[in-house]
Amino acid sequence: MESNLSMGLAWIVFGIGLVVAEFFVPGAIVVFFGVGAILTGLAVMMALLVDLPMALLFWAVTSTLLVLAFRGQIKRWFPSLEKYEPGDEENILIGTIVEVIREVHSDNEEGRVRYQGTSWKAKAASGSLAVGSHAKITGRSNLLLHVVAARADELSDSQST
Repeated sequence: MESNLSMGLAWIVFGIGLVVAEFFVPGAIVVFFGVGAILTGLAVMMALLVDLPMALLFWAVTSTLLVLAFRGQIKRWFPSLEKYEPGDEENILIGTIVEVIREVHSDNEEGRVRYQGTSWKAKAASGSLAVGSHAKITGRSNLLLHVVAARADELSDSQST
């Protein structure tokens, strides 16, 4: 009886470890193996499983059934970054009118513009843009915004929205 208790407790501790590991290994799979191990531990403690091969088989079958039965539902409840489309942020900021706060040149990356209240490095496509003028974002390379001088009609459009 004592060996069933200690083996069952070992399965439960193993299961809790797997459930905790799910936080570090995304994918909504490891948690089901953890729950399967906890159920195996309870079955061992109740003397329903008496030897290690039976416990391993029970754990494998239970975990697999849990994955098949519930993984889809869990993924719907907790959508992950799998649906993330790289470049979404860039598409949002392209065409935005920004204020030049440090002169922007085409030959260096020392210029700065204000985008959503934050100062960003900027580089002009050609020529230079003076402090206080407005520019339109045409692209982004990491933390560098590529800009061109904003036209008068673009300024009036950005102020009316």
